[in-house]
This record gives sequence, C-alpha cells and structure tokens, in this order.
Amino acid sequence: MDRVYTLQNLCLDMMTMEAPGVARGAVAGLPSFVWFFGCDTYYSASGLLMAGQAEAAISTLRLLANRAREQGGRIPHEITPTGALFNPGNPV
Repeated sequence: MDRVYTLQNLCLDMMTMEAPGVARGAVAGLPSFVWFFGCDTYYSASGLLMAGQAEAAISTLRLLANRAREQGGRIPHEITPTGALFNPGNPV
C-alpha cells in the first residue's frame, strides 16, 4: 500500500500546474493539451485531498467557481493556462 500511495502521489504531482496569474491547480490533457477542466477537476479533487494536496484541489475549484460566477452559474468546461475560457460549459 505504501508503494501504491507513493506512486499515485507522483501521478497527482504531474497533474498539478502553476499558471501565473490564473491558478495553481489540477490540470488534465497531459502531455500536449494541458488545460483546467471542470469535469476532470470534479473527479480528481477527492484524490488530491486524500493525497494531502488540498491546496491544488481548492485552488482549482476556486478558479472554476470564479469563472462560474462570471457566467451566471455555468460551470466552465475548459480554461486555458492563460486563463482564457475556451468552452463555457453547460448550464447548471
């Protein structure tokens, strides 16, 4: 179990990116399509919390929440590392 826990922490570290001026958080689409995704964050947030990476989970959720407020509640599907909203997502 210790070995599995250590390896999954390395995988979660690979999913964490610092986008200056945007957020430090969980991303998906590795290696060539590294963006913040609403649905992927939903799936990965609990794993990040269990792995002790609460800061990455919370930062990503805050990014999504702030963008959702800007859109009247619509949860963003895709946010680029520059902060541009590529796909506004679905209405709640």
